[in-house]
Amino acid sequence: MAAPHAMLRNVRTHRRVTAQAQHQAAAPGAAVSALGKLARRQAADAVRAHRELLKAPSNSVACQPSAHETASSLLSELKRLEVSGTCWARSPAPRTQPPRPALPEPHQHSAVNQGVALTATFVITAGQAMQVPIPVCDPNDLDLELPEYAPRSYEQEGRVLVCQGSKCRAKGAVGVLRAVSAITSGSEAVDVLPCKCLGKCREGAVLRVEHSASAKRTVYTKVSPSSLGELLDSHFATQSAVQPSPALLNECL
Repeated sequence: MAAPHAMLRNVRTHRRVTAQAQHQAAAPGAAVSALGKLARRQAADAVRAHRELLKAPSNSVACQPSAHETASSLLSELKRLEVSGTCWARSPAPRTQPPRPALPEPHQHSAVNQGVALTATFVITAGQAMQVPIPVCDPNDLDLELPEYAPRSYEQEGRVLVCQGSKCRAKGAVGVLRAVSAITSGSEAVDVLPCKCLGKCREGAVLRVEHSASAKRTVYTKVSPSSLGELLDSHFATQSAVQPSPALLNECL
């Protein structure tokens, strides 16, 4: 007698829990999970009670027709719950997609903008790159047997100072010193001396010509060994004037 009433209570409780679960379908996942566990536990108790009722003698079941109706209604209710999956189906957590990174804006290229940018920077850089480098004479490759380095005889006294600073040596001052010494080796009137920096070393080898008869001193920059013969003749040769040729005047300071 107590079993049908217990089954009815379980069915009512199960329906009440089912209704609460349907009203709280939008609740967080933790609440839905708790309700699902309670519903599953109550449904298991109802099924267990129904099995015990079926194991009872047939005469006791026959005298209580309401128990069969209650059992059939319980089974139909359980099937409906299994199909719908309301009580013990855990709602999946909402998936959130990460925001997509913003795409960089495409660069706009135009010939006008490039022309404006080139006028300031590119032209200066191109001008520096187009500068002709000064040829540097390697003293080891200098051939002093050539005719332009042949010894010459000078009557006017004086001396030639060839700068041997680091910048001048890097630009061929050693070769200039050897060439001057070779050209003036046929005359004792001209002394050739290495000296410290004479200044103006940024453009090439530097030398200074001094005359003993006067206080005149002439400084030449960007000197190359091939031009030394004409330069020394313009200062110390008797037949020529003291002034250098127009080509050498461009290098005279």
